[in-house]
Amino acid sequence: MKKLFVAALVMLSTSAAFAGVSPALKAILGSKNYAECLDVLNSAMEDLQGSEEKATAYNHLVDIALADYQAQASKIGTNQFLIQQGQKDKVEAIDTIAMGDAAINAIKAAEQCFLYDNEPNSKGKIKPRFANNFERVKPAFENLILCGNPYAISGDQVKALKYWGSYLDAKNEPFFKDYSSENEKQFLGQVAFYTAAFAYQQKKFDLVGKYAEFAMQDQEYKKKAFDLKIAAMSEGLTSKEDSIKYKNNLIQVFEENPTNQVVLENLYNVTKKLDGLAAAKTLLDQTLAKDPKNFVALILKGNSQFDERAWQDAIATFKKAQEADPESPFPYFYIGACFQNRASDAPAKTTANVLLEEAIKNYEKAKELDPDQQKVSWGRFRYNSYYARYGENDPKTQAAKADM
Repeated sequence: MKKLFVAALVMLSTSAAFAGVSPALKAILGSKNYAECLDVLNSAMEDLQGSEEKATAYNHLVDIALADYQAQASKIGTNQFLIQQGQKDKVEAIDTIAMGDAAINAIKAAEQCFLYDNEPNSKGKIKPRFANNFERVKPAFENLILCGNPYAISGDQVKALKYWGSYLDAKNEPFFKDYSSENEKQFLGQVAFYTAAFAYQQKKFDLVGKYAEFAMQDQEYKKKAFDLKIAAMSEGLTSKEDSIKYKNNLIQVFEENPTNQVVLENLYNVTKKLDGLAAAKTLLDQTLAKDPKNFVALILKGNSQFDERAWQDAIATFKKAQEADPESPFPYFYIGACFQNRASDAPAKTTANVLLEEAIKNYEKAKELDPDQQKVSWGRFRYNSYYARYGENDPKTQAAKADM
C-alpha cells in the first residue's frame, strides 16, 4: 500500500510540474540529454507559448549542460585535495574537452534564456525568472580559459581557438555585460591576442578583428593586435567589391589613427590598385601636408620616385625620412640604392666612382643600424657597390661578400 501511495505522489508531482504548459514544453522538459533536448527545442520552437516558455525551455537546457560540466569540474577540487593528502594514485583524469564543450553549451543556452527572460511577458511586463543563471554559469565561463590552456601550449590551435574564442564571444553578449574580474585583467590581453592570431592562422579572418579588439585594450598587446587586425582586413579579397570595402574600412581606421604607419601603407597600396598611382600619390601628399614628418608617407613617396627613376627627388625625400627617424636603416638603404643606380647611368668612370662611394657610405650606415639584416637586406647591394667600385679581388669587396 505504501509503494502505491509513493507512486501516486510521483505521478501527481510530475503532472503538477507540467500543468498549464504546452505539449512542446512538456517534451523539452522531459529531455535529459543535451543533444536530445536541443534537438527537441529547435524542432518545437514555434510551438512554444511566448517568451516565458522559451525562457523555461532554454533554462532546462542550461540545467543539463551544467550537470555535464559539473561532472568533470567537480574533479578539480577533489584532485587538488587528494594531491595535498599525498594520494596522487586516486586522482581522476579530467576530460577537458567534455568540460569545455559543456561549458560552451551552458553559456549559449543561458544567453538565449536571458534574452527571452527579459522580454515582456503575457501581461506586457518584464519579470526575469532566471536571473540566477549568471552566477550559475559564471564558473563554467571562467573555466573556458583553463580548458583552452593545454591546447594553446601544445600547439592545437583549433581547440585553443574553440575554447578561448567562446570565452571572448561570450563577453560580447548582453548576458555577460556586467561581468568583471580582477584576475581577468592579468590574462585577457594575452589570451585575446593569441586567440586572434590562431584565428588568423586558420584563415578565419572575420574573427581576427573581433578578438583583436580585446587585446588592443592591453598596452602590452595593443600595437601587435592592431597590426594583426589590419593584416586580416587585407586577406580574402577575391573581388573588386571586396577591395573597395577594404579600402573604405581602412579610410575609417586611418581617420581614427592618422599616425599609424601600417594603416597608411595598406591604404596607399589598395588606393594604387583601385584608383591608380596618381590617386595614391595624392593620398601621400595630403598626409604629408598634415604631417611633414610622417615616416611611412616619406618612404612610400621616395619609393614612388625611385620607381620612376627620379633619383635626385627620391634622395631628397629619403633624406627627410632620415630626419623623421634617424635610427631607421631604410632611408640609408634606399639612398644607397639611388646613388648606385645613378652610378650605373653615369657616362664617366670618375663620376660613377664618386656616386658609388656615396652608395657605399649609406649602405654602411644601414649595416650599422641593422647589422643582422633583420629589417632590410642590404648585404647584396652593398657587395655589388664595392664590386663596381673596387673590383672583385679588393679586400674591401671580399669583406663585403661575407655579409651577403
